[in-house]
Parts: sequence; C-alpha cells; structure tokens
Amino acid sequence: MARVGASAGDELSLLVNLVQTEKIGVKILLQNVTEILADDQSLLVDIVLLITDTKRINESDANENDYAKAMISVKRATDLKGKNVLENAISHAAEKAGFVALAS
Repeated sequence: MARVGASAGDELSLLVNLVQTEKIGVKILLQNVTEILADDQSLLVDIVLLITDTKRINESDANENDYAKAMISVKRATDLKGKNVLENAISHAAEKAGFVALAS
C-alpha cells in the first residue's frame, strides 16, 4: 500500500485531535495555537487549560521564544474569539515557566 503524504489539513486535524485528547505538549500547542483555534474556536477553553497546566509546563521544553511567538501570533490574529483570554493564559503560563519579562 502506497503511503500518501500528509497535507496541511491532515496536520491541522491531527493537532486538533491532540488538543481534544489532551495529548499535545505545551511547545507544539504554543507553536500552533492560532491555527488550531482558526479551525475550531470551541477548543479555546481546552487550549487555555492545557497551556496553563503547571505539570505540563514543567515537563515542557518550551522556551521564552515559544511563548513570545505565541503571544505575537495571538495579538496579530484578526478573527479570534477569546483573544484576551488567550493572551492572559499565555502570559500566565510564561510566568509559571519562569519567563517573568514576557508575563509583565
């Protein structure tokens, strides 16, 4: 059986599924947060809970740059419901991760 390469839609579907099943890491979530929410805005609460989960943050290899890029991506998003909630969640998570400059 020939293997078919994944398209961007397939990758996004996988990311959405990982959020829904709580199997996505903080770093990958931060890197793809606006794309995931653009696909399914009903995942906002799930994403906020995953991003701010202390255990996940402590186990993550997300760095200050990942949080900063996620924040910029959210701020630049034009049609994102719950934008302020997400900005606050990223800021709070960055603070939990020890990146106080980003959180302020």
